[in-house]
Amino acid sequence: MENSENKVIEKEEKVKPFLNLLLDKVISRKLSVLIVATYLLFHDKLSDNFWTYIAVTYMGVQGAIDILKAKASARR
Repeated sequence: MENSENKVIEKEEKVKPFLNLLLDKVISRKLSVLIVATYLLFHDKLSDNFWTYIAVTYMGVQGAIDILKAKASARR
């Protein structure tokens, strides 16, 4: 019994870094928050006003990041 528990723990330790890598490389964490918020909106677990706040915040933060990246690359 204890041996099978150790195997489960070892498997979890391998899966967590993979998920973090996936989120870092494929989907930004900001986008994943927007996706989860959209899912909750469609399942009536989040109000439309609160979803709007999340979406506007995402766009504002992402826009600021894009501007900073453009400035940094222009300086080089």
